[in-house]
Amino acid sequence: MGINTTPADDCLSVSSLVALVRRQVEAIGQDLWIQCEISQFTERRHWYFTVKDAGARIGCIAWSSVVRSIGIIPEVGMMVRLRGYPTVYVKEGRLQFIVRQMVPLGEGALHRAFEALKARLQKEGLFEPARKRNLPSYPATIGVVTSGESAAFRDIAKVVGERFPSTRIILQSVRVQGAYAPSEIAKAIGTFSSLPAQHPQRPDVLIVGRGGGAIEDLWAFNEEEVARAIFACSIPVISAVGHETDHTIADLVADCRAATPSNAAEIAVPMASELSRRVIITIQAWRNSIASKVQMHRSSVLRTVESRRINRPIRRLNDTRQDVDRYTDRLMYGMRRRTADTRARIMAVQGRLETLDPERALQLGYIRVERNGQRVRMAGHLQAGDRVLLQFIDGPSQAKILPAEQ
Repeated sequence: MGINTTPADDCLSVSSLVALVRRQVEAIGQDLWIQCEISQFTERRHWYFTVKDAGARIGCIAWSSVVRSIGIIPEVGMMVRLRGYPTVYVKEGRLQFIVRQMVPLGEGALHRAFEALKARLQKEGLFEPARKRNLPSYPATIGVVTSGESAAFRDIAKVVGERFPSTRIILQSVRVQGAYAPSEIAKAIGTFSSLPAQHPQRPDVLIVGRGGGAIEDLWAFNEEEVARAIFACSIPVISAVGHETDHTIADLVADCRAATPSNAAEIAVPMASELSRRVIITIQAWRNSIASKVQMHRSSVLRTVESRRINRPIRRLNDTRQDVDRYTDRLMYGMRRRTADTRARIMAVQGRLETLDPERALQLGYIRVERNGQRVRMAGHLQAGDRVLLQFIDGPSQAKILPAEQ
């Protein structure tokens, strides 16, 4: 019995074989969606779990960076959609799926996912009323992020055209449902937001939304990447998702929520006819106000012209002359009185000065005795033989003191 032999150069190592299989598996695609049921789950820093359907099962890994964005903790038996890519764990040669995104299916699971993401984003401040911006009153351009084939876009275009025909609409057509919808919506919002302020295609306001549907149909507007795109948008955003009773994460982040896409258009632009009516009313009010003021001033001028002061200028002039004469008389009387008072005070001072004048005594026949330039007031201050100066009214005279007679 012969033995088949294979040349050594044609043999593969186990590592090479597994690596070859891995390359072939990863070549299938890097962005695949699978729908499945979770059958086993282990929560560590990363998530390790198994998913299955009726015919097969495969192991999955969600790295910690993905875990932080999922918003819910999967449970065994939960139906989910997973986005990611297949690969092979080389050391064990095991097929596995690397998860990039997880969307729960079923209203119970979706509600839990909604509440978990809502709580996390609210904690980060994405819903804060203080950060919400006012919408422009008269937008020249409106950007719309929705499906170009949808009734929602037709409703928006119709309402805007009826209310303010000059407003331009720029559409970024996206899928609003399904696995690829969230990334397309977020990208379209980012495209509008990144346009420079003076760019001709940059809108003044954005409408982001779609028509009504089941919770699964609206789920793209509950995804975190859409919420963060709205939050980061540099243009005011109106969220218009579903019907009035529908509420999404996008509604909470947007600057304004509209009940429907048609309502979003009504919020975005004013009614041109109503605006024209207001302008006409305002102009008429201005005219009435101006006419009233003109009439008021005209009446005031007429009353002034017809008054006695204007109508009889000579009498007014005469009155003024009399006033001047009266004031002049009062002024002259005051000046004369003040002059007399001043003269009397001067005379009184002069009298006192004359009384105190040293020459006054000489005029009365008295003399002044001086010795060596000093006045002599008492006889006891003189001695026999002293020479003195006698000051008379008409001049001085020398004298000599004789001894007193015994």
